[in-house]
Amino acid sequence: MIDITVWMQNFLQTLNETFANRVWFVGLQGSYGRGEATETSDLD
Repeated sequence: MIDITVWMQNFLQTLNETFANRVWFVGLQGSYGRGEATETSDLD
């Protein structure tokens, strides 16, 4: 399973570099958002 904290840090940095102030909100949905992710969970 991926380390979601590291993945989100990298993703947010890329978003910020690419879109600057045009992104206002980023959030996790589904099993990752609920803290129920498993090896077969996808990112929503």
